Amino acid sequence: MFANVAILNRIAQAITVGDICAPFIGVYGPTESGEEVRGDWDSKVGHSRHETPFDHIGLVSKDGVPVGTIGYEDLYEHRSIWATMNKLSWKTVVSSDTALVEAAKLFNAQSPYVFLVLRQNQLVGWMSYHHLLCIPFRACLFSLLLGIEQAMLDVVMTEPGLAVSKLSIGRLNKAKEVYLARGHKLDKNGIPDPRLLLECTNFIDKATIIRKCPVTAASILSVNDIAMKKAERVRNSLAHPTGEHELVMLLSKSEIHNFLAWAEKLQTELHDFTNSRSR
Repeated sequence: MFANVAILNRIAQAITVGDICAPFIGVYGPTESGEEVRGDWDSKVGHSRHETPFDHIGLVSKDGVPVGTIGYEDLYEHRSIWATMNKLSWKTVVSSDTALVEAAKLFNAQSPYVFLVLRQNQLVGWMSYHHLLCIPFRACLFSLLLGIEQAMLDVVMTEPGLAVSKLSIGRLNKAKEVYLARGHKLDKNGIPDPRLLLECTNFIDKATIIRKCPVTAASILSVNDIAMKKAERVRNSLAHPTGEHELVMLLSKSEIHNFLAWAEKLQTELHDFTNSRSR
């Protein structure tokens, strides 16, 4: 249908944190005043139409050792940045080699909005929840969901005749429309090939079939989760984007960890079921 599930998963894992992280706007000493740092900051951002000083983070270093970060809003004229910086916590550091789709699991309702990025033994930049709205992460997430859809197709293909019988009349007729539009032939009795017909179903059809078949429903428990409906909406928004902020409305910072954890569990259950049928 799309590609081998393993290939789609490799695509989803291909982009790393290091590919999308933002560099620090500068490295500053802790005794520098907010006024000095602000002047350097303003000179670097200049009159850009695409960014503001608030879109950046600076690194604070003492004797060559990182001790904290500073934001533009933390710069005060007569105070050193030592007094207003955010102290460094290694709990908020992620490796640049981490797959972006895995790093996204770091975000939840209680997590920081920003994580610092470590390459080898050096902090090189930062990643925020905002970076998950970018095209690279969207591509990773879309590949992940295509992999799930292909895995669901692999499951329903184990009993194609039974699977087709679980479609409602409306969904069956819609699949037949796609079947004929793709140029597939009917048999002498006017019946479509069930395997080819299943390839013409959409994401939620495959999930519905799995839920309606007792054997698959009992083995693939995650298909009954409410997250399945959200997965359909996210998949469709990525395939047919209508607005820049549509994804953040579907997957807020507080939701993204649980959603990705559910997707990983569903993939495992689908894979295990298909493997058990091929033995």
